[in-house]
Amino acid sequence: MIMAKARISGGFRIGLFLLLAGMMPARADPLLSSWYTERSGVYARVFQNDAAIPDGATTAWVHPGGGASQTTPTYAGVHELSHTDNWLYLRTTGLGSYTMGPW
Repeated sequence: MIMAKARISGGFRIGLFLLLAGMMPARADPLLSSWYTERSGVYARVFQNDAAIPDGATTAWVHPGGGASQTTPTYAGVHELSHTDNWLYLRTTGLGSYTMGPW
């Protein structure tokens, strides 16, 4: 049996460290990763009034008084995040991912 002893250079150690560090999962920034987006692909749903509850919620509604209508389905909750070094941008409709109403 032949045994050999090799000396590992400092440059090799640094290279090995960088290689292994690159294989480690990156830690997510909580400002970016803590938003609830699990239901971001769900359409907002509303019971327009008490009489509509047995028929189920709707994804489009027209306000009888002419305000706050939603004539086409739209997503609920936070559905897009983007950021720069200094700012975080959210895209949301402001509508909940739970069934809202009646009102």
